[in-house]
Amino acid sequence: MRERPALAERASRQQAPRQAASASPLPSVSFRIRHDRRGSLRSGQPSRRRAQSDELDVTLEPTELHVAARLRPLVERQLNEAARHYAADRYLEAQRLLVRLERLAPGSPPIEELLGLVRYRLGAYAQAARHLEAFVSLTGDLNHGAILMDCARALGDHDSVVQWWRALREASPSKDALVEGRIVWSSHLAEQGDLTRAIAVVREGLARERSSRSLRQLRLRYQLANLLERAGRFAEAREELRRVATVDPTIYDVAERLAHLA
Repeated sequence: MRERPALAERASRQQAPRQAASASPLPSVSFRIRHDRRGSLRSGQPSRRRAQSDELDVTLEPTELHVAARLRPLVERQLNEAARHYAADRYLEAQRLLVRLERLAPGSPPIEELLGLVRYRLGAYAQAARHLEAFVSLTGDLNHGAILMDCARALGDHDSVVQWWRALREASPSKDALVEGRIVWSSHLAEQGDLTRAIAVVREGLARERSSRSLRQLRLRYQLANLLERAGRFAEAREELRRVATVDPTIYDVAERLAHLA
C-alpha cells in the first residue's frame, strides 16, 4: 500500500479510525515476507469480495533476528507459524504469537513487518503504523507505503498521508506499491472534497498501465468507478465497472454494483 521519513508521531494517535479506502491496499511484496494475493487487504468489509484467486504463499527468507542463539530456533518456528496464520486470515492467532516474539526478539525486521500487517488487518491503525515505520527504519524497505498512508488516513492525519505519498513516489519501490499508494491518495483527496483531482490521479495511473487485464488495472478501474459514482457521474461509473466485470465478474462486489447502477 513506504515513504517513511520517521513519522512515529502519527502512530501514537488514538483517534477512532475512519472508514477504509474504497479499495484498500493489497499486501505488498517485501524481500522478507513474500506473498501474492488478489483482493482487498482490509477485513471486515462484507460488501467487497476478494478476487477469484485467494491463495497466499508466505515464505520467510533468512534475515536478521535480534535474538539469543539458543532462542533462534523457537523464534523462527513461531514466526513461520504466525505467517501461516496470517496467510489463512487468522489474525488474532498471528498477533498472539507475534506479541510474544516481539518481546523475545525486539527490533527484528520480519517481526515488525508481519505484526504491522496483522494489526492493519485488525483495524489497529496506530499500532500497525508504529510497527511498519519501525520496519522501514530498520530496513529502508518502502513497499508498505500505501498501508502507512491508509493508516494515517484512517487516523485523520492529513500531513502524514501527504508525506508518505511523496516519499513513496520518490522511492518508486514497485509498480504495485505505486498503484496501491495512488488508490489511497485518491481516496484521501476525495475525502478532502477534491473529487476532480482524485479522479485525475486514478486516470493518470490507468494511463501508465499497458495490460487491460492486470490486477493493477482492475483495481484502478474499480477505484475510478467509486469516485465517479461519488461525483454523480453514474454512466461513467457503470462503464468502468463493466470493464472490470468483463475481465473478472467475480472480483469484489462488481456484479452487485452494476445491478445497482443499471
